[in-house]
Amino acid sequence: MSAEAANLPLRVDAITGSRADYSLMAPIARALARRAGLRVRLVFTGAHHSDNEKGGLPALMAKCGVAAAEVPAEGIGRADEANALALAAMTGGFGRIWARERPDACVLLGDRYELLPPAAIAVLYGIAIAHVFGGEEDVSYCFDTQVRNAITKMAHLHLVMHSAMRRRLLDMGEESWRIAVIGNPALENRPRDGGAAFRAAAAERGWGPPPYIAACYLPPTAVPGCWKGELEALLAALDAHAGHTIVWAGVNADPESPAIEARLRAHAAARGNHVFVANLGATLFASLLEAADAIVGNSSSGLLEAASHGLPSVTVGIRQTGRLTNPHALVVPADPVAIRDALATAIGDAEFRRRVAEGGNPYLREGAAEAAADFIAAGLRANAAALKLKRALPDNPTEWMGLKRVPEYPPLAECRAVAGP
Repeated sequence: MSAEAANLPLRVDAITGSRADYSLMAPIARALARRAGLRVRLVFTGAHHSDNEKGGLPALMAKCGVAAAEVPAEGIGRADEANALALAAMTGGFGRIWARERPDACVLLGDRYELLPPAAIAVLYGIAIAHVFGGEEDVSYCFDTQVRNAITKMAHLHLVMHSAMRRRLLDMGEESWRIAVIGNPALENRPRDGGAAFRAAAAERGWGPPPYIAACYLPPTAVPGCWKGELEALLAALDAHAGHTIVWAGVNADPESPAIEARLRAHAAARGNHVFVANLGATLFASLLEAADAIVGNSSSGLLEAASHGLPSVTVGIRQTGRLTNPHALVVPADPVAIRDALATAIGDAEFRRRVAEGGNPYLREGAAEAAADFIAAGLRANAAALKLKRALPDNPTEWMGLKRVPEYPPLAECRAVAGP
């Protein structure tokens, strides 16, 4: 980077595609905005515009703490064709806003299909990509895994939760200097109110009395229709807990989610102890994890967040296959007996609950958002040519597996990055 270019502010757009990833992306965006020489904007798109989330979007944008913009995705989460049209609208939207004001880098998080439009336009426009949370799954029962791995190969910088994910990215051919282990920014300063906020909201809104079980079910998107058998098994297992209020924490914008929501609403209407809440929001959801006796279903919250609340988790079925989590997380097939047995352990085994409460969260690292911002800022300020020139083979060989390889000119050493991990 030239001295003249180094004096110009670098533009960074952090992309948030849903309320679920906002709590992880917003701390990174705010930390980036505190770095001198960076102009940061949080771009709201994807499921923020779904029927379940769009009502709360203006307030979220107003309080995000940095400059905000949006790329609409009208109709997302309704059905396959509506999702396809929403992705097309997002592609055009990112094409337009980045043609007017092109950032030097964008920050993408996770594995949602809503990441595909900004990732594609970033590649087309030569915008550097920093990807948060690569390397988390190794089996694609959800197309999320394919999206996550595709973004990994598009990305220039990687921010992962644990050294195990770093190992996975190295195995995918990513260069070590591009990867930083930061932990999970959403786990820092997480509300620990003992469930007071949720219990107050439940009393005010008629969601039911304690004790609570938090529940969430999302479709395994690579296996259409699989949700029907899995969800029925989960509902059957929960019939053994008539003394608990079962709080269903909404659905997401995946294909088949509308059908799942309809089934859960019908079940809640027929069972006095089930309640479906379309959008709890980050604060009340964290408080629910404080108030509940366990979380059950197939949301990543049970694998990534529950441990920070000392909360036993039961993960059901195939959606999270290949995910890495803490050793106390219970994982069972979508079988009513297996689910009931796991819940009996999670709720009734005092020794198990003690181990969970004392076990901690392997993804909690102090200063995660600050570490992410430091790594992204350093990467952007180093050798821009090296940052965008991705390689999968070290040492610039002239031969590979018996085949002649076209070598790189100029030599590899002249285009190495300045900054390392």
